[in-house]
Amino acid sequence: MSVIKKIFGFDYYGKKSFTYFLPAPPERNTGYQEKEFDQIISHLANKGYEVIDFHTQSISYGEQNHCAGIWIVCLLGCKTEKLFNETINIDYSEVNAQSTSNIALDPSIIHD
Repeated sequence: MSVIKKIFGFDYYGKKSFTYFLPAPPERNTGYQEKEFDQIISHLANKGYEVIDFHTQSISYGEQNHCAGIWIVCLLGCKTEKLFNETINIDYSEVNAQSTSNIALDPSIIHD
């Protein structure tokens, strides 16, 4: 039965959402890496959360699209009751201080 549970995702104590808003970047001629979101997802994985699914929704409104960006809604699997009951309250400055980037930077991409 445990193999069937793992295949169909029934091995979680519970599931919860994590929502993140990513403002639209200034206009660029090249792509860029969104390191903050990458580090947050890595932080959640290191705490034991598993990203089961995610959805995005772009928005643009306001004068000259000053409020443009994208909502990212992640469905997280929690394997323990402790993790399920924990409040997700991420202080990006702490996550950034704990992170070491092992992602090779592409010189043709602007990295902010």
